[in-house]
Formats: sequence, C-alpha cells, structure tokens
Amino acid sequence: MTKHFTDLGKTLKLLSEQSNFTQSNIASFLGVDQSLILKFEKGEGGFASEMLERYACLLGVQMSDIHGGTTGVKPLSLELS
Repeated sequence: MTKHFTDLGKTLKLLSEQSNFTQSNIASFLGVDQSLILKFEKGEGGFASEMLERYACLLGVQMSDIHGGTTGVKPLSLELS
C-alpha cells in the first residue's frame, strides 16, 4: 500500500461522507462492486483514471482537489438506489 493511495482514499472517503454518499451509492454510480470502494478508501488499490474522474464528478470536485486533499464538496444532485 503506497502513501499516495492511502492519502487519496482518505480524501475520497471524507468527501463522500460530506456528500452523504454511501459506499453502495458510489459503487452503483460507478458500476463496480462495493468492495472495490472499500478497498480504495482504505488505500489498498487504485482506480483507472476515467473512474476516478467519474468519482470526482459525483462528489462535485475537480481532480486537482482530490489530489490536493480538499474538503469542500458540491455533490451532484441525483437519486441513487
């Protein structure tokens, strides 16, 4: 596990919590299994850049914000089941 993945995972987890999205919501939006979101938030792996961009879009942040550890979100307004 690299520090980069750990930091990125922590940032995404924080942003997801601020946006009130669950791991299940995020997994559904990205079309992946919830276990992948859990692993990513723990820093145990990474996403393809396209998927990370979709994740950022869902949270309403720029890619540079994610890499910079931002804490301000503007989440998309949509209903996830």
